[in-house]
Amino acid sequence: MEHLRDRPLSSVRGQMSAVVRTAVSILLFAAAFFVLQRLTFALRFPPFERTTIWTPGALLFTALLLTPGRSWWRHYAGLCLGAFAAYQGDTAIPGWIALLAAQFHFGAVVLGTLGVRRYSPGPRFGDPAALLVFVVVAGLVVPVATAAPIEFVRWIQGADDVWPVALRSLLCVAVGLLIATPGLTLTLASGRSWIGEASRGRIVEFVLLGILLLVVGHIAFGRPAEGTLPAMLYAPVPLLLWSALRFRLAGVCWALLALAYQSTWGAIHGNGPFAGSESADNVLQLQIFLLAISLPLMFLAVVIEQRTRAFESLARHERQVRSQYAQLSTIYQTAPVGLAFVDTQMRFVSVNDCLAEMNGIPAAAHLGKKLRQVLPDLADELEPVYRRVIETGQPIVGFEVQGGSEARPEMERDWLVSHYPVKDPQGLVLGVSTVVEETTERKRADQLQQDLIHA
Repeated sequence: MEHLRDRPLSSVRGQMSAVVRTAVSILLFAAAFFVLQRLTFALRFPPFERTTIWTPGALLFTALLLTPGRSWWRHYAGLCLGAFAAYQGDTAIPGWIALLAAQFHFGAVVLGTLGVRRYSPGPRFGDPAALLVFVVVAGLVVPVATAAPIEFVRWIQGADDVWPVALRSLLCVAVGLLIATPGLTLTLASGRSWIGEASRGRIVEFVLLGILLLVVGHIAFGRPAEGTLPAMLYAPVPLLLWSALRFRLAGVCWALLALAYQSTWGAIHGNGPFAGSESADNVLQLQIFLLAISLPLMFLAVVIEQRTRAFESLARHERQVRSQYAQLSTIYQTAPVGLAFVDTQMRFVSVNDCLAEMNGIPAAAHLGKKLRQVLPDLADELEPVYRRVIETGQPIVGFEVQGGSEARPEMERDWLVSHYPVKDPQGLVLGVSTVVEETTERKRADQLQQDLIHA
């Protein structure tokens, strides 16, 4: 009876715990979206209320890529809650437009996620084809589906700058999705393992790279526009290449994100090469620059990672082959029967110790020599058998041979020999594998037993 009374209580507690976990996950997502959106507000160009990069969409894209479809409603609730809180008090964009944009963006990201999963299963971006699918979806499909409805509403309201604003809005979403989504996705997918598996030297290298990126980024984009050389645009490139080579796609995406924030921050404060024109032109030029430098580096990082995995797989396969070869070599040399491989020219390619002992010649003395040179007394009997196996490709099993060996030609010996053709994948005979079992002692014992019976 007590068990029956406790069971409903435990069930209620389990349901309450599930509700609390769901509420916490929604609030955490809303808080993260709120922080990223407020960061976007801090990077807007005054008086032109636009920015170069919008990263909250990358957070949503990452969440949908990493979670099953049945959990997406939580991210939708967090999106609406975070967007509503973030746009409170903002005069540039009315709250109702922000919430409307959130609906369109969620629907666009859902379609984008389904497309990425359909054509490149697994949020790993592990090969150029998978990354290309992501680039098309995140760089074109989702931004168009997000920006087009809002700009259509503005067009109905009579706005006269729909096309220029639509282009900048599309690029703003595209830059954020392309740069931030892979970094977030790969980092969250690996969890704590990437920290636990990293060596101390690797961590030091990562920290050093981050410091250098901040320093070089400040030099390139943090100085007054009048004294900044256009060539300083390329100053971060060696560090970006370093991040792609050593830290793959996730590392180069984080480096690009830092560069995007630094360059945007410098431009809105009148610093760097993107601060000399009108705000609208600065935004567009900076967006094009970020896309032009990001996409090649991202594909480079993926190609490097793909090649690295291929080399690692090849190295593992080579180790396995070496191990198997060592095992087979040991079995071959220690087998209690004679083993040999003879090519189509009747030359010994390999011989084990047992057969060498039978022939009375060291194994090394067989290699490269023809059958007639090693066994001159048996060559007339054996060579036709080998030729038949080579010509027909059919084995000959249980062939009896009698004669003397090179070491003891005066002693008559008996062997039971089997010949098997060795073929390449196309069926061409490469040689003959021979198995020799000496039956001299066994035949003598059988003969002695027969003599005793008849006596």
